[in-house]
Amino acid sequence: MEDSPFGCWGDYSDEYFGGGYYADVLKVAYPYMKAADPEIQVLIGGLLLDCDPGPDRNICSEIGNNDRPPKYLEGILLNGGGDYFDGVSFHAYDYFPYYAPALGDYSNANWGAAWNTTGPVAPLKAAFLRDVLAQYNVTGKYLLNTESGLICGPNGVPPGMEGCESTDDSLFEQTKGRYLVQTYTTSIADGLVGNIWFSLFGWRNSGLLYADSTPRPAYSAFEFARKELQDATFQRKITSYPNVMGYEFLRHTRYMWVMWSLDGVTQTISLPGTPIAIYDFMGNPITPSSVIDITLDPIYLEWYP
Repeated sequence: MEDSPFGCWGDYSDEYFGGGYYADVLKVAYPYMKAADPEIQVLIGGLLLDCDPGPDRNICSEIGNNDRPPKYLEGILLNGGGDYFDGVSFHAYDYFPYYAPALGDYSNANWGAAWNTTGPVAPLKAAFLRDVLAQYNVTGKYLLNTESGLICGPNGVPPGMEGCESTDDSLFEQTKGRYLVQTYTTSIADGLVGNIWFSLFGWRNSGLLYADSTPRPAYSAFEFARKELQDATFQRKITSYPNVMGYEFLRHTRYMWVMWSLDGVTQTISLPGTPIAIYDFMGNPITPSSVIDITLDPIYLEWYP
């Protein structure tokens, strides 16, 4: 393709970024792959989906981006490729405002996502992909976020620049820990089969470990999120409390609520009872009570059925 003499990239001269050509490849390769191993899984992507092409609001056009790359999947389906893959891999990053850092603040303006409106961008991108699949009556495809993260600073700038300081108490590192809980919570609730943080040491300051392999706050948040949310089944979104994001899961014999303040203002709420346990996003216990304060810090509440 015109982008590079190597690899398999998109074609800006094509309305669907070359997706139709890739469908031709899938039609040939997929049957042979399944014949060799019926359990093999073939993924589309990962799709960057760098901006929302509409149709209700074409943010790509608003910000001056080409709207052809996000149409790659549609190009595959338009050329009859829907029967020749099992799932769709995509990437979903949010961005910390290093130029005006504030605790809990992040956004992805290319998709109209923000910490105090939608939460993490991944569900917005997933909804777009599902809409495209539904438009072509393609069912039974799972979605997988193969690159998730909160990034800070321009590409190519050395780690730890101003606004992206690599210290446990920096606004960025503290926000990253909170964001990690939010993106895993919302991804499970949204039915993604996986949400892979990219990466352990990271790019553009997104890592979970420092260069000397010691944990950043987000790594500790990741460890506890895994303990609490592994094998959890989404039950419902909790909508009883204004300006509070809340999700209910069932894990083994306990219900689990994950909650945080959407607008950053402390919300004092009355619960339907007293949880058996409450933890902050780092795994520190909080004394259970039927009246609690919900802040920017995500908390886990455990209940007996």
